[in-house]
Amino acid sequence: MKKVLAIVYNSPAHLDFGGNGYLDTLRQELSEGAEIDLIVSEKPTTKGNVINVNTLPIQVLNKDKKIYLSGNYEFSSDVIDSIEWLNGIITSKKYDKIYIDRLCSYAQISMHTCKISNYCAVGTASMTWGYKKSVSYGKRVLMPCRKKNSNLVLASNYFNLPMKEFNFSHWVYSDNEALHFLPTIWYQPNRKLSYEVPSSNSDSLNKSEEKIRLLVTYGNSMPLETVKLLITKIREVKITNPHIEIKVLAGTVEFYDLTVTLLGGLNIKIEKWGNYEEEFTRADYVIGHGGTSHIFNCIEYQAIPICIPALADQFYNAERAIALNIGYSLFEYKWWRNPFRYFDNVSRISSKVINGLLTNKHQYLKKTLALRALKANE
Repeated sequence: MKKVLAIVYNSPAHLDFGGNGYLDTLRQELSEGAEIDLIVSEKPTTKGNVINVNTLPIQVLNKDKKIYLSGNYEFSSDVIDSIEWLNGIITSKKYDKIYIDRLCSYAQISMHTCKISNYCAVGTASMTWGYKKSVSYGKRVLMPCRKKNSNLVLASNYFNLPMKEFNFSHWVYSDNEALHFLPTIWYQPNRKLSYEVPSSNSDSLNKSEEKIRLLVTYGNSMPLETVKLLITKIREVKITNPHIEIKVLAGTVEFYDLTVTLLGGLNIKIEKWGNYEEEFTRADYVIGHGGTSHIFNCIEYQAIPICIPALADQFYNAERAIALNIGYSLFEYKWWRNPFRYFDNVSRISSKVINGLLTNKHQYLKKTLALRALKANE
């Protein structure tokens, strides 16, 4: 029987975010008769839109302890303990295949210390990324910069490993095969999307006079202060344009309660989570953090993304959404625009800007055509 080890970051978007999610990869292995062990960094989760792993014949190895295998954690004694714990597992069992989430770079350190080659990193963007200290935001955030991750350097030095360049995706340490969930062109920054825009009098360009349908999803990594600001602006949008149909997927109990409190009394649907296929298919626009889950579902179900990036690949995805003309990007802080080249195409969050995006029929039609072309490019 084929034995598979899967290591994933503790996030609904990383476990299952649509037709080609991480769990779908595992389901395929199961359908072919594999036996699967699962390790979740930091700990097993059932929050959000994660499919309950108890419904699948998967053994969760770290049910009783936290495992710090993600690049989100600074190199520390806890990380060392987690890597050595993993070393013991992969040397005691002979796995035929190992899948590692793109964020679990310390797990990749473990692969190299144990000289394991039969694994692949589940990645996102073919860029070099590194940490930068944010003075304005008050925490470390991951943004595109041409330097190596200092924590990975420390980990590599501790385990006496040569530090390699980041290939395939941010936080991916090795040169092993990477699995991507977005169209190939997404990871080729210099490529443009080709499609034809019909004449203005073409029937295919005539958007019906139905209500504009906006879906707002905070995901798992949108900062609290960004959520508060966004809720305030969504309230103003609804008051200004009551015909806009708005639904919010809050993601957590805290964000759900906050949203209900601040949007109470308005005709806005608020839920903790929903079925992404149904919600994204119904929406014309989806405001989210611009992570892989947000972009994947917008492409898959043809909704225009409005990205509010805060960390990691969200910045890169926000740039590609604009470069490929499938969506928009908004920023909470002016300085967050600095890594990018498209200063004229981004704005700080405001109800006026959001209203302008939602009611611009010409741009809606162009971006809809771009989304169709991008999906066809898969």
